[in-house]
Amino acid sequence: MKINNLNFQAGDRVKAGQKITYLGAAFSEETGGEREHLHFGIHKGSDEYFFGHEETLENLKANWENPALFLKQKGAREP
Repeated sequence: MKINNLNFQAGDRVKAGQKITYLGAAFSEETGGEREHLHFGIHKGSDEYFFGHEETLENLKANWENPALFLKQKGAREP
């Protein structure tokens, strides 16, 4: 993900279909030779947290929201 293209801050609202940023080209130098993909997560807290995994289920539940439940509670609808 091209972090330098992000124009949002915590608390900003986005609309369905709105572009947030861009992914690098698959299997290119931009992606370290890997395929392009994005893991969507909602982190609890305000610190920058880029570990990419949690060692225990307890840590996962303590540090991350379930995106489907979070968005549903906020009134989001499935397409």
